[in-house]
Amino acid sequence: MTKKLILFDIDHTLMDVGDSHKKAFVKAFNEVLGVGLDYSKWEVHGYTDLQIIEEFMDNHKIKKDKDKISKIIDIMVKEFEKENLDDSFLMEGVSEILERFRSDEDIIIGLVTGNIEDIAYTKLKHFKIDDYFILGGFGHSSVIRSDLVDIALKHAEKLFGNISKNDVFIIGDTIH
Repeated sequence: MTKKLILFDIDHTLMDVGDSHKKAFVKAFNEVLGVGLDYSKWEVHGYTDLQIIEEFMDNHKIKKDKDKISKIIDIMVKEFEKENLDDSFLMEGVSEILERFRSDEDIIIGLVTGNIEDIAYTKLKHFKIDDYFILGGFGHSSVIRSDLVDIALKHAEKLFGNISKNDVFIIGDTIH
């Protein structure tokens, strides 16, 4: 039987971590760029973290450079790891569906998320579901979310051989 690749989004699909991720952006933008941010009016649902960073820099007429972007990402990760996730919650049925998929040897479970990889795994570890996910496409890799699916698929094919695009399923809450 052929392998099936099931790729999950994280936020609002597997879990809800409130504003903790946005707070990490605010701290990083302030520290690296010296720019404050009111995230209450933010419309970035479905964006990759890299896309958010680059659009923020464009909107504030800040020249994009790899060093600044790298510093922003590093600070975001450190700040997110400090966040209290006690008010966060796993979406209903997540544990059961992950266990069911893991029990099927023809299913590969992965991620396709706009989150930076380290932030993604911090979220997953908080709920002790990180070991379900062995690969993924993450939000520091591209500003184009659909690229993340290709990245995850290539990673899966390196590990498991050829996978038909007809056998790739994406479970998420955004049209992006």
